[in-house]
Amino acid sequence: EYTYLYYNGGYKLRTSSDGVLVNGSIGYASDRRLKKDIAPISGALDAVLSLKGVNYTLIDGGAKHIGFVAQDIQSDAPGWLTERVVVEPEGDNESAKNDGSIRDGESVEMLAVNYSNMVALLTEAVKEQQTQIESLVERIKHLEGT
Repeated sequence: EYTYLYYNGGYKLRTSSDGVLVNGSIGYASDRRLKKDIAPISGALDAVLSLKGVNYTLIDGGAKHIGFVAQDIQSDAPGWLTERVVVEPEGDNESAKNDGSIRDGESVEMLAVNYSNMVALLTEAVKEQQTQIESLVERIKHLEGT
């Protein structure tokens, strides 16, 4: 079963039991006028190196995915890569009830990975690597006398 959000005759968002599909682009408010305390990301490469990508199967529905475990990120990488979300109880979510993660009539706070924030982290990590690569290339040229 799907739920659609339409705009101008075409669907822009579809939700289903396996996730959300966006037909178009997603934009994030990023104007400088909306921000304060702007500072460069430091230690991006070390943070990326601490990330542990995993294969996993979702308990509810059995879909296979790749990604991260929020608790691993929370303990090893910058905290702004995770956020707390409240999961509302669903009357028909038997697998979640069976494993004890959700009980009837009770909201549960869980961790979520903020994948959109990873773009900035990965960008800065690549720039750190590029600086290292350029330094090594110059060193090699010097050692070879070229």
